[in-house]
Amino acid sequence: MDDEAKKFVEQTLQRTAAKRARAAQLAAEYPDAICLVKEQPHVTGRPWYGCAVHRSARNTGKWQVSFFDSDGFAYDFSEPTYEAAIYEALKECTTVDMTRLDRAIQEPDFMAGVIWSMLPDDKKWTTRLADVREEERARRCR
Repeated sequence: MDDEAKKFVEQTLQRTAAKRARAAQLAAEYPDAICLVKEQPHVTGRPWYGCAVHRSARNTGKWQVSFFDSDGFAYDFSEPTYEAAIYEALKECTTVDMTRLDRAIQEPDFMAGVIWSMLPDDKKWTTRLADVREEERARRCR
């Protein structure tokens, strides 16, 4: 292995160790759940996106990382430990913001995205997210 490759490997190992140490620190500081955000445009054009790390309701004993943005939840996955879930979340979201999900839930577009994502697959093909947003905004105005 040449010197440049060795340097790259060493830097990668240092970054990984630093991220694991940060995950351990955050797990100790926020023992039950944590919400992290990335405050810069995503490839989707959204100004921010976040992830919540919490106990998994689907996979008992595991920890779930749930990604979300202003349009609702995007995807999730599970990890065997809380620290491992935070470590994986830190690959995308780096800033702790324990109120971001609560604030997002208050927005009609977020809830419309959640409602749309829970539709049966055959309904998703015939229901536009824009229509669900409109209905959710109207419902909140009543």
